[in-house]
Amino acid sequence: MHTTQMKISIPTDENGLVGRQCPTCLEYFSVKFGTGLSTSDHICPYCGYKASSNDFFTQEQNDYIVSLLSKEFIEPAIHDLNKSFKNLERSSSKFIKIKVKTNDVSFPIKSYQEKILETHVTCDNCGLVFSIYGVFSNCPDCGKLNSLIILKRSLESCEKRIKLSETPEASEISEDLISDALEQSVSSFDAFGKSLMKKYPTIFPSRSRNLFQNILLLEATLKDKFHKNIADFVGLEKSQHIKEMFQVRHIQTHNAGVIDDDFIKKVPEYSGKYGRKYKLKKEKVSETIENIGLLAQEVLDLLENYRA
Repeated sequence: MHTTQMKISIPTDENGLVGRQCPTCLEYFSVKFGTGLSTSDHICPYCGYKASSNDFFTQEQNDYIVSLLSKEFIEPAIHDLNKSFKNLERSSSKFIKIKVKTNDVSFPIKSYQEKILETHVTCDNCGLVFSIYGVFSNCPDCGKLNSLIILKRSLESCEKRIKLSETPEASEISEDLISDALEQSVSSFDAFGKSLMKKYPTIFPSRSRNLFQNILLLEATLKDKFHKNIADFVGLEKSQHIKEMFQVRHIQTHNAGVIDDDFIKKVPEYSGKYGRKYKLKKEKVSETIENIGLLAQEVLDLLENYRA
């Protein structure tokens, strides 16, 4: 039995990534081969299904492969068969006439273009370069959640707002930029937390939708589950700073930055400033951004090493 082999290269996008489609949830993502782990398996970044990378071909890739095989093997075979029929026609005698009508068959190679995805990520655990729809997902190689990578990107953007607020060109909107940096840093931490809540549903209460915005409720949850306060993760001084600035963010968003009863209840040292507007300083917001990154890293490390 004769076996013929043909090496087929799957085209990449402009960034060198190859499209993949999960056979279970049918969601699309892309990976850059040659980065990440030395493995022949994929883990769906959306649903977690794990199988051979050969199971993750997209329909467009399958059509492309079939068209290449048809061009390489079926088209020449049909051409040879037509040629044989023509030879049979030429060899007929005057007593037996054979007429053969054949049609040339052509198999065009099907081209396709990989889809454009929203988030481009390099896994900080295994080094795989991949792209996904949405923002948060698991790495297709090592399975690690990419939430910290995305949070760090967002916090870097917050720091850029702080830097921009210092320029003469932004003098008229300097306060807005500082306030936006605080709002975005807390919102990013909340989004980071939602991805953890989705991955670890047995740890976090499902009813607490904005748990990672409410720093005191988050601390109570961590204390109940792990017997740890925020100070156990980042130290007492940073813990107090985080708690204050999360409350500042709350009054910035819901009370025009004016100190109210709820703020004083949670940050008692401001009891003499009721009804006054909190003066937001860029140094404190910049410190908040740094502390959020530290807290996020510590919480993620705790969860990844957690054994129920």
